[in-house]
This record gives sequence, structure tokens and C-alpha cells, in this order.
Amino acid sequence: MRNRYVLLVIAVVVAALVMLLAGCDEDSVERQLGNMTVSAVEHSYRVDNDPLVHDWVNGVGMNLVACSQRQNIPFEYKVIQADDVNAFAAPYGHVYICEGLLDFAKSEDEVVAVLGHETGHVVNRHVMKSVKKDFLYSVGLGVLAGKSEGAANIGGVGVGLLSLKYSRDDERQADDYGTMLAYRSGHDPQANIAFFTRLMTDVEKNPPSKFEQYFLTHPDTASRITRQKLRPENDPNNATALMHIARGYMRRAQYAHAIPLLDKAAALQPQSAQPRILLADAYSARGQYAKAAQLYQEALQLDGGNEYAKQSLQLASATHAPQLPPIGEAERLQAKVVLASANTPQMQPEALRIGIKQLVSGVSQKIAPVTASSREMTSDLVSLGEDERDMAVASQQAVVEANAAIHEAFESTYQLEASQERLAESGGDLVAVVTDTRALLQQAAEGKGRAGDVAVLSHTATEAARAVAELAQSVELAKAAVPAAQSAHESARDTLGLVRDIMNSRRESSALNNMAGAATRETNERSLAALEAVDKAKKTSTQAQVRTLVARINLAALGADSALQRAYDALVGGYMMSSPAKVAQLRQQGLGYGDAAVCLAVCRSGGLEATEFATLGLADNSMVDAAVQTRVPLHSASLLLKFLAETMETEGQSPAKRS
Repeated sequence: MRNRYVLLVIAVVVAALVMLLAGCDEDSVERQLGNMTVSAVEHSYRVDNDPLVHDWVNGVGMNLVACSQRQNIPFEYKVIQADDVNAFAAPYGHVYICEGLLDFAKSEDEVVAVLGHETGHVVNRHVMKSVKKDFLYSVGLGVLAGKSEGAANIGGVGVGLLSLKYSRDDERQADDYGTMLAYRSGHDPQANIAFFTRLMTDVEKNPPSKFEQYFLTHPDTASRITRQKLRPENDPNNATALMHIARGYMRRAQYAHAIPLLDKAAALQPQSAQPRILLADAYSARGQYAKAAQLYQEALQLDGGNEYAKQSLQLASATHAPQLPPIGEAERLQAKVVLASANTPQMQPEALRIGIKQLVSGVSQKIAPVTASSREMTSDLVSLGEDERDMAVASQQAVVEANAAIHEAFESTYQLEASQERLAESGGDLVAVVTDTRALLQQAAEGKGRAGDVAVLSHTATEAARAVAELAQSVELAKAAVPAAQSAHESARDTLGLVRDIMNSRRESSALNNMAGAATRETNERSLAALEAVDKAKKTSTQAQVRTLVARINLAALGADSALQRAYDALVGGYMMSSPAKVAQLRQQGLGYGDAAVCLAVCRSGGLEATEFATLGLADNSMVDAAVQTRVPLHSASLLLKFLAETMETEGQSPAKRS
């Protein structure tokens, strides 16, 4: 298995490349640099070519490019299958984001902030300015320029790309540019601040090892937050900016995010009709027609000749959201059956909460020594990357190959950490899901609710019960993988010591190079064994996470009226790279919104037909089981289902409070 952990940015020595490409203009030099870098990166790391996540991320990125000042180069945004939290830009428009960062982000707008920052580095040619400074890339340049043609060496070069250190001014400019691009593209620039704040408050004081490289290669987080708060796009008293951001949310059917921004804009502009018209549009899209009519009327009092407001007022006044039929007797009886089947000891909310807490604690204690070792070696490698010294070609090759092997050992740690975090997050969500599902089933058994609720609650209860079992299974698999990860780390530490000896040696030593080569091969073998063991835990925890997300989405939309259903159809279709009409069609087959979302995700990833797949899932009462049967990986789906769940819950209301 090729190394998938990205740690040290490939810092190309521009002066050397300029000599190789004498006579070329700056764009030509950068294009050649980009091509060389892409070859190295994609030799070292597995790019996630799943159509679902690739097309979504690339689509988000290209929206930013359309708002940028450098559109004459072929930008492309790709996802790397690595669990560390980072992203990086290579020369000439090649931008990579790690799955670990997508997992850490809480919303599409946070992803936009990160991609906007990296796009800013490309647009302002920061990569070209900074690649001169890293010793490990100068070693790699010799490989890429033809001094060595070994595939292992080329792979070693690719390991370096994430730790390129930009100047403080360049980082500030990239932050500013990312905020500007987010705003221009219709996204919320406040997400940049939210992302930084979470890093500072939740992570920075005691970061998991997969964050170590991020903090070693980026400026102080507090100062970045302060600077971005002063940007005009983030001014809470800028009514024009608030309305622009709200329009962006409304284009994405996220009306609950838009409404408070428009409320503030209306208060800031008491004599303007425009914020009131936009606010009325948002309420109308949510089916709150009386509130919308009131706001259109207020707008007409300020601008009596506004034809749009007049027509919209007439429509809102004449429209009433149809009421869905109530639960029938057959559904009431079915609810009692489902509730009884869910009434097992492991599905009692308090027992579940305690059990999950114990599981998380057990995994944390097991992997703590490995994460500490990884953090220490990460710091050492970043320091070595900043060193400057001349080395013979044979020593260069030994260092580059060793660097790749060491990072391969790190990847098992990051995957263990990811499984632990997935367990903790999904476990907490599962307690809430089980609590809400039981409450809603009890209401349905009493005849409260809407027609169709019980079928969706049945799917939800099934996914929740199976998620509980899979979380427990993933813990045992993670514990079993720890010895292999520890063995890989011990070997990596030996290899790192030899790298340090080579770099400190004043003369070429074939003996040292040979010893490093042998240690590198041993580290690679142990890392492969560790990754194979960890991957089993990762797959199982991902299945549990997807089941939990499906349940959350089902519950968030339960009982929605026709107006909200149109909004939810648009949300699910947008995130799952499908259409609102297809989502509505799947609902007609009896799927909840979470079921429909995972159905569309799996079909996009696996090239399947959604209607047929839905039939298979309904037969099992579980779309996730159907995905497992068809052997379609679920990790890409989990990344986007998480954003969808957060958005759906914001758009809806607490399902347990519905009657």
C-alpha cells in the first residue's frame, strides 16, 4: 500500500528548475513544476476518485476559481485518502484536500474557506515563492529532474507536500483572499472564523497527532481570527454583505441560515424594502406564508411601486401549506411493534451512553502511546525539512525513501485516531437518535404524527440498532490493530535515527545508506501490516457512522410539509450530486430523506441505478446493508452525509417536540 499520509510539502528549488527550463516564461516554469509535483504526489498518495466526493469538491473549488483573478490556468481540486487534517496547493492550480480535513469540517462553507485559502496561494504565486526553502524537496528535485528514476524515490518526493511554510505575509494574504472568494461565490465567510475558532478552542491545546503538522506549518490561530473579523465581508453591521451572504444560502435552499442574516439587515436598513423582500422570500420557501405576506406588506409600505412585492404578496396570501394526513390505525399498530423490538437493554439511552463512554475510553488508552510517538517524530521531520546541506546522490535517495516509509507508519496512527473520533462522535449522536426515535415511536403508537412516519422510523430504528453493534465491533478491531501500529512506529523511529545520522554526516557513507535502506524496507513491511489491521476498524466504524447519519437525516425531516419537502429535496440533491426530482421520486418509494441520501450517494459512487438500489434497500429495511452487499465503499458518502445532516437539522426543528 502506498503512503497516504501527507506531511512535508514538496519544496521545489525554483532556481534549479529555471536552469533546467532556461528560456521559458514564468507560467511555463510553473506548469512544469506543477506537472512534476502532481506525478510525485499521486505516486505517493491514493487520490480519492470516487465520483461523489471528487465531483463535489472539484465543483466547490471551480466555483471559487470563477470568482478569482487568475482563470487562465487549469485548476483542479482533488481529495487525498489521508486522515491528517490539512490541504495544500501545488504549482499551477493543483489543489489537494485530505479526507481528514473534510471529516473535521462542520459545513460546506468551512470547506470553501479552506479551498479558498489554498486557491489564494496559487493565484498569488506563493507556492513559487516558498518552494526554494525546503531541503527535502531539493533532494526530491534531483529525482524528478532525472538524476534517479526509481519509483520508490519519486514516491518519497510526493510525501513532502503539506509542510511547506509560507511567509507570514503570504499566509495573511491567502486568508484574506479565501475570505473574499467565499463571499464572492455566495458562501459565508464567517465559516473561516468558525473553523479557526474550533481549531483554537477544541484542538490546539492538546492536538491529536494528525494535527501536529498543521500547527507546525501555519501561523498563530488567534491572530488569524482577529484579522478576519476585521474584513468588511465579516462586518456584522454591513447590511449589504449580510444580504449577499443570505442570498447565497437561499440559492442552496438553506433558508434557516439566511433568515437571521436578513433580520439583521432589515434592522440596519429600516427604510429599505429589499431586506424585507428577501426575508419574505425565505419564509415563503419554508412554507410560512402568513409571515411572508406580512413582510411583503411591510416592503410595500416602504416601496409601494415594487411589482415583485405586489405579486409575491398576492401569491403568499392565497397559498396555504397542505396538511399531511394523520397516522392511520395500521401505522399505529406497526409503531407499537417497532417500539417493542427497539426495547432491548443495549438500546436504552442511558445504558447506551454509559457503554459508549466506556468504549471510547478503552480505545483512547490503547492508542495514546502511539499518538505521542507520532507527534514527536512529526516535529523532528519538519525540523529536518528546514535544514540546508549538500548531500551526495546516494544519500539523497536514502533520505527520500526513508521519509516516505516513516510517513507510512504515521498513517496507521491517523486512521486509529479517526476511528476513535468517529466512535465518540457517532456514539454521542446515537444516544440522541435512539432517544428521539423511541419518543416519536411512542407518539405514533398513540396516534400522533403524519402518515408515512412509521415506515421511516422503522428504517431509522434498524440503522440505529445495527450502528450500536458495529461501534462495539470497531472498538475490538481497533484494539487488535494497536500492536501492529506500535511495531511500525518502533521501526520508523529507528529509520528516523538513521536519516538524522546521514544528514549529520560530513562525508558520504555507503554503510549508513545501506543501513537506512534496510530499515526503510522493514518500516514499509510493518506499516503495511498495521494499515491492513487498522483498515478493518476504519471500515466498520464508517458503517456505523453512516447508519447514524442516515438516522439523523430521517429524523430531521420527519413530518415536513410540502414546502419544506421541496427545500429538503434540493438539499439532498445538491449534496448527493443528483436532482430534487430524483429525491422526491425516492421518497415516493417509501424512503426517508436519510435513506434517499445514502441511496443516491452509493449509486453515484458505484454507478448504480437509484430506483433499483432503493428496492434492494427496502427489502433489507436498510440502505446501508444494501451498500455493504454491493461492496460500494461508504467513506465518501460519510463525508457529505455529515454536512447534509448538520444542514437538515438546522433547517428543521427538534423532531421529538413534534406532535
